[in-house]
Amino acid sequence: MTEKTNPSFRHIIRNLAIEMVLYAILLIGYFLVVLQYVAEPLTNYFNNNLTAYAFIGLGLIIAQAVLLDNIVVFLIKLLGLGHSE
Repeated sequence: MTEKTNPSFRHIIRNLAIEMVLYAILLIGYFLVVLQYVAEPLTNYFNNNLTAYAFIGLGLIIAQAVLLDNIVVFLIKLLGLGHSE
């Protein structure tokens, strides 16, 4: 079989490592942005309206997952590495 249909173990590990580094960089950037701009409003929601805080937090978690995954998939395709699913 060709390498495109049956990639070697080393190729898969390399792609996974690159994907993990991309996730780490994006996650650190996301964390810094949230810490800078969203921490105070979230603290206010936590102190004043716990239900709203819970829903906003859940929405942020889902949005983060979707956004970061889409960015990483785009970068993986851009680099020509293939997405490891």
